Amino acid sequence: MKLAIIIDSLRGGGAEGNCVILANKFVSLGWNIDVVVLSLKDSVWQTSLDTKVRLINLNVGHTRKSFFKLWNYIRVKKPQSVLVFDHRLAVMLVIVRIFSTYRFKIFARNIGILSQKRKHQKSIYHKYLIDMLVRFFYSKVDKIIAQCKGMADDLKIYYAMPADRIKIINNPINPEISEYLKDNMLSCARKNYILCVGRLEPVKAFNYAIEMMPYLIKIYPEVRLKILGTGSLESELKKLAQKLGVFERVDFEGFREKPFKYYVDARMTLLTSLHEGFPNTILDSIALGTPVVAFDCDYGPREIIQNTVNGYLVKYEDAGDLLYKIRLTLDRKWERGSIIDTAIRFSLQNVVSAYEELISNVS
Repeated sequence: MKLAIIIDSLRGGGAEGNCVILANKFVSLGWNIDVVVLSLKDSVWQTSLDTKVRLINLNVGHTRKSFFKLWNYIRVKKPQSVLVFDHRLAVMLVIVRIFSTYRFKIFARNIGILSQKRKHQKSIYHKYLIDMLVRFFYSKVDKIIAQCKGMADDLKIYYAMPADRIKIINNPINPEISEYLKDNMLSCARKNYILCVGRLEPVKAFNYAIEMMPYLIKIYPEVRLKILGTGSLESELKKLAQKLGVFERVDFEGFREKPFKYYVDARMTLLTSLHEGFPNTILDSIALGTPVVAFDCDYGPREIIQNTVNGYLVKYEDAGDLLYKIRLTLDRKWERGSIIDTAIRFSLQNVVSAYEELISNVS
């Protein structure tokens, strides 16, 4: 199987991490794999890519400028199939295929909830023009891969995607977690901090986590908040922590490629996202035996979190319920093994088998 995996970058995000995980697994199965990126700027995941994977940098600043580079790559390399991360790149590849004499299959791994992305989009260009192009071209890919049922429903309801064009395949647990668990004993002891992991961008809404700290410190005087990630809101979030008088209790740790120890030591992981696809943060946390408290946002968390078993769902954007569920989690003694058991169904082997079957059998 000659497969090209196309993505805009290998920056420190969940989609980029999943791209690398899948590419490495496919190449270990004997597949001929190219990972094609528009740009290698801030490419933190590059070092994790298997050396047998060919990395091709198109050196393009934006998807809308990528047509000729993508067209030339397809013309020269002739992949049998393309697995593309991002709906805008998928649209571009459909246009490339229209103008190409070479026939190839397009499998689009949907990233995020498109209706929510549109709702929160301030740019007129993205909100209307890109949305129009998505509605016209996106359904012309061979298959759209949704990470959860909620994402699939969103595509059917808001974008009129045919049900038979969509395949649900969950994100896999990072295989390096299994290696970490083999090499490290997980003790019952935890350190006294709450963990947040993700890009410091509006959609992650980390302001909720910081705003909880003044209340939590009154009840749990030693508790800290650790935030792993980088992004455009770092300065703004630091200013919020200073304004609330909790800056000395909030640790901005930056991006960590392998944050396993952070999860293991945390009392809990907190997810305050306004919307999600299928959050790797939750998968990583439960795979390492740490409970998760998350807003019941559209759509992924409710398909992973089992209340009282591996964490708690919180009423959407309800600060009072958020504080209550954090307190429930901090006051309870959690069994690591029981939490880890809830992650087994998301094993890499199960996920890769689903991809292999899909890509091999679409005619």
